[in-house]
This record gives sequence, C-alpha cells and structure tokens, in this order.
Amino acid sequence: MADLAVVVVNYNSADFLRGCVESLGQAGGGSLEIVIVDNGSEPDDRAAAHALAGPHVHVIDAPDNPGYGGGLNRGIALTTAPFLALMNPDVRVCPGAFDELRRWVEADALIGAAGPRTFMDEGLLIQHPMNRLLTPGRFRAAARALDDPSTARRFVGGYTRYALRYWASVFPRPIEMLSGACLFTRRDVIEKVGVFDESFPLYFEDADWCARVREFGYRLEYVPAARILHFHNISGSRSPEVAAKRYAVAEARFATKHFGRLGQWRYRRESARRAERLAAGPPLSPWPLIDLGALGEPPAFPARGPALAEVAGTPLFDYPVASFVGAEPFSIPDDVWARMGSGPWFVRVVLLDATTVVRAWTFRK
Repeated sequence: MADLAVVVVNYNSADFLRGCVESLGQAGGGSLEIVIVDNGSEPDDRAAAHALAGPHVHVIDAPDNPGYGGGLNRGIALTTAPFLALMNPDVRVCPGAFDELRRWVEADALIGAAGPRTFMDEGLLIQHPMNRLLTPGRFRAAARALDDPSTARRFVGGYTRYALRYWASVFPRPIEMLSGACLFTRRDVIEKVGVFDESFPLYFEDADWCARVREFGYRLEYVPAARILHFHNISGSRSPEVAAKRYAVAEARFATKHFGRLGQWRYRRESARRAERLAAGPPLSPWPLIDLGALGEPPAFPARGPALAEVAGTPLFDYPVASFVGAEPFSIPDDVWARMGSGPWFVRVVLLDATTVVRAWTFRK
C-alpha cells in the first residue's frame, strides 16, 4: 500500500497537469498513488490527461463535472493510503514539500491538515494571498469599505497584518483556513470530519471543509518550509462571468451553512448593500493613486525597504498577492504579467507595520 495518495482534479488544464504530475516525483511524502479526476474536460484535454496514466497514476472520468469538491471526493474514494494530498492541476510542488507537510501532520494528532507557502511566479518571489474564513463581521467590513475610506483603511490594514504574519514566517504556525489548491491531511481526519460538500459549485468547498475540521477540534497548520507554485485559478479565468456567478452562489451557501440565523440576516442585508454600491460604480481608493495609464509591459515601482509590495485587482487591496522588497524597484515578474488579465490593476508599497502606505499606483494592462 502506498504511503500517500495524491488526488488532482482536472478541468481543461492538461497543459499544467503534466507539470504538476512531474513535480510529484521529487515532492517526497513516501510512496505515492496518484489519482487524476477529469471533470468533464474537452475531448483533447481529457485525452491529454489520460496519456499521463501509468503504474502509479490512475485517471478517471467524471463527465458530469461534480465540481472541485465532488472530484476530490471521487478520487479519495479510490485511494487507501493513510495520508492524502488534495490538489489543483495548475500546481507544481517544490522538492521535499510533502516531506515537510507530512512531518507535521504525522507528528501531532491534533493537526487536521497542513498547507504550504504558495508562490505565483517561477522565481518564487510573489506569494499568494493568505486565506481567512468568511464571518459576518468581515463581510460587513468589506461591504462598508466600498464607500467609507476610513473603514477601508482599517479593513485592509487588518488583513495585511494578518497575512504578513504568514508571508514573513519561517516556522509553522496555526492558521484558520488553508487553500484547497494544496491540502495535506490524514485519512482518519476525513473519516471523522467527512468529505467535501458537493453543494459548493466551485468556490468555498475548502473554506467549508476547514471550518468543519476546526469544529471537530483539530487545528490547521501553515508550513512555510513546504513550497509550491500555483498558477492560480486557471479554470475560473477561462470563464470569468460563470466563475463570478458560482462564487456568489458558493458565498451565499457558506453563509447559510455557517453564520447562524442572525449572521444570515446580516449577510443578506450587507449583500444587498454591496450589490447596490457596486452597481453605482467601482470602489474609490482610500489612498492617493499615481495613474500610469495603459501599459504593455510591467513597469518598475520604486520601493523604500524593507517593505511589502502588494498587487490587486481592486483599489481596496482586499485580496492581494505580495512580495518583500528592499531598496531595488519592485517589478511584476514576466510570467505573472503574462497571466494577468486586461483591465485595471493596483500596486502599493506598504511598510512592515502593515499600515504606512509609501506609495500606490494604478494602471491598465
């Protein structure tokens, strides 16, 4: 029997899937069994996924596309290993990452799952946003931040302080939510907590599972020595309008399931307020912005270090990617720039107090 089962759910991402599977050879974690679940991909993409099948790589079809959580559930059901790594297809695992994750999950029975430090670029400079569980209070603050600059500054500053603890960490530490892009857990945890809720169509299945893990008394652990490269939301980016609708449905489903009666009422009220505000126009920036106009290549952003450079799709920087910078100008890596969609983008440099904004820019790609 294998030590570690790796379940990868593919949806029209076979170009990335090969790199994902190849990276597992040096990921560690013990002997592997790999299950690829193809969630109704186009014929050529599905064929490319099946071409990866081998003695330790099994490919199954889910033509009804049960969603990411449903795909994971079907893969989990076919495995027997005591440890599981649950992954997106657009992930590359750095050497030894599974050894690090297994070490912590195996050593402490109270750790229900662990997750790695996640980068966006080949140079491993830009880190992904750190996840937090949605709560009625956080949803209200995010909605009010759309038209209240002081609320926006407090909300964004609070998130940056939270994220900075993990972006800067060199030691494992508990975290309230892990990303479903790469979750490492034990089979006994899944048997106790349950599999993923398939009523979540694309998003929040990881948030729901993490919330349930915590309800059962386990903790979640962020392990920064384990590193992965995640090309980020490849499936969703191909159909942004569909993805946005599914996100809204999943968010409402999460609120219904986890907020309680009063929290649900607050969520509905703030959701209506948010929709009305967004219909009136984009949110205003709580900081002065330097407009760089339309750009065809990444510019250099002067930074006064040590500092943090954040890149986001909104002027509220409520879910930014980030990179530590010094005296040298910050520039968005070419491989990240190539994957950024057209439209407005925002960059800011903030000191490591997470509050002092040195400068902020906007541009259209």
